[in-house]
Amino acid sequence: MKPRPRPRDFIQTKENLIFAVVSYFPESDKILSFLRYVPEGSKFKKVNTKQAGEILKDKFREYLFYSKKFDAHLHGIPLKNIKKFFQPRERLRKILDSCERDEIEEKILKLTGIFNEKGIPFNKMGISGSVLIKNHNKNSDIDLAIYGTKNFRKARKILEKLITSGEVLELNNEQWKENYDRRKPAISYDEFLRHEKRKYNKGIIDGTKFDLLFVKDTNEIKKDTKNYKKKGKIKVLAEVIDDKFSYDYPARYKIKGEFSEVASFTHTYVGQAKKGEVIEVSGIIEEYDGKKRIV
Repeated sequence: MKPRPRPRDFIQTKENLIFAVVSYFPESDKILSFLRYVPEGSKFKKVNTKQAGEILKDKFREYLFYSKKFDAHLHGIPLKNIKKFFQPRERLRKILDSCERDEIEEKILKLTGIFNEKGIPFNKMGISGSVLIKNHNKNSDIDLAIYGTKNFRKARKILEKLITSGEVLELNNEQWKENYDRRKPAISYDEFLRHEKRKYNKGIIDGTKFDLLFVKDTNEIKKDTKNYKKKGKIKVLAEVIDDKFSYDYPARYKIKGEFSEVASFTHTYVGQAKKGEVIEVSGIIEEYDGKKRIV
């Protein structure tokens, strides 16, 4: 029996393509995902969104998928094409149990040990990103997945204290700027920095950058039965009235007014706004069940 996929998991196909899972539930017997790595010799090469689309269009059209649920073109893995699941918690367990760890894996041991000592169980943590598929090197970042809403909230508070005490470092100006240039958000660098610094979801341990990533725990996973239909662009100001899903995937913010919520599938806008704040939103209107939201 194959495990249930969830965001932060990776899947290797029979063609040795590596996809990142983006949904907790399949659609039309396909796992919703995005291509992230392609074979390159004995390793894998990371590809960006544009490159991924071009590769699939040219060589692997079977993985191009139109989602009726999201009214969007995504990547979808037919269940029959799955060769291997990569799960963050299993990867961390193997790192912890190993007698031979490389430089990054030693830092993972130290980092997860710190969070464990302060109350996050090892079985509620996992390792995603390049380390998950053993495609990392000494300069790779650490993607630390935290399972469960309460655990993730606690992990962010722990990280805030670690940064304040100096046990873990905050990103320096060069690292923040590199992050900004890579994400290319539609806000100024100063505005980006103000928001990022208060999230407490990233830091530096022994010279290596790490991110805290939220994943729903098993008892929190509820199937979304809604279907969304895109209706055009909009730009509005709105007050956030609920931010408890702001680190979910997608990040969701309930807002006051005619739209039920704002949803963002871009990691840049995870944890971006807090309850009571007024935000400027530019996106696409989606209709569902007689309601409207902005994506």
